[in-house]
Amino acid sequence: MRFYGLDGVELCFFKSYLTNRSQRVSVNNVLSEVAVVNCGVPQGSVLGPLLFLVLINDLPVSLSCKSVIFADDTTLFSSRCNKEILELSLTMTDALQESIGWFNANGLALNHDKTQKLLFTLGKGVGLDTNIDWFNVGHVKLLGIVLDSKLNWNPHITNVCSRLSRVVCLLRHLRNIVPKIYLKSAYFAFFHSVLVYGISLWGHSHNVVNILKLQKKAIRVITRSCFNAHCRPLFVAEGILTVVNVFVFVSLCVVKENLHVFRLKKEVHNHNTRHNWQIVEPCNRLSLTQNASDSISVKMFNRLPQCVHSMSDNRFKVALRNFLVSQPFYHINEFFEVPLSKFSIYFKLG
Repeated sequence: MRFYGLDGVELCFFKSYLTNRSQRVSVNNVLSEVAVVNCGVPQGSVLGPLLFLVLINDLPVSLSCKSVIFADDTTLFSSRCNKEILELSLTMTDALQESIGWFNANGLALNHDKTQKLLFTLGKGVGLDTNIDWFNVGHVKLLGIVLDSKLNWNPHITNVCSRLSRVVCLLRHLRNIVPKIYLKSAYFAFFHSVLVYGISLWGHSHNVVNILKLQKKAIRVITRSCFNAHCRPLFVAEGILTVVNVFVFVSLCVVKENLHVFRLKKEVHNHNTRHNWQIVEPCNRLSLTQNASDSISVKMFNRLPQCVHSMSDNRFKVALRNFLVSQPFYHINEFFEVPLSKFSIYFKLG
């Protein structure tokens, strides 16, 4: 803290808070001997998170690669072309050793059991002919999101489906016990909350159809419909968005809230073209990146009428949700097939 410029009374305050601490354990009303606490902060303290951020703040500048830190989860990453896979392996090996050295110097320890290494590449067999065993897993779990080497999101969707299947089973057991209003509450608490987490990353995957199948089962249970009932009218009647519509809603809201970071076509050239108010779409060479969430979000936003640029975020969300409730999409392509006149009706009235 002194290194960051804290001094005087403020530094003495933190010093008195962190030093001269002791603890002991009580078991069956018997107290242990007093032990001195040489490091750490009181568990559950308000200052604990702040002091931890101060402690770990300089880790990124101590590494030879890029890094992302979320609390005590640290992700190291770097990139190379396919021909430089060996150099990439050496870079990441050095970065891992640098992080271990930093942890040791700051009273922390690397959890080797939770340390995973993954190579992201679209190339087939990349690294297999170089005898490199550094990248030793097919997918990793980061903050509840399962990342696979090809970023096709199959392992993550499989994980989500496993969780949602248990929720569908729960809804079936509740169907004959509680009224529909509580079934819907359970749906949003246990199904929708899992569905919406990170969906802006994986919602464009073609395997999302597996989640849609489970969602159809859930809506049939909530409405007490037969097992083969047509579900589009049920989604509309209950005001529940399909998984595709949830992805559309979240993605478009992200674009709307961050319009200031995008370039408009009228900022690229001086021609008075018909769609110069639209966002410049990312230039992608591969079909995988063309259908990635950041690209497809901009394409969807450019389908909306010009008035959405001047709408407040709250009005936009209300109008967008009303539109999506009335249009239960089963595939993202259905969004692009909607006539432009229908968009204008909902957003000009919204």
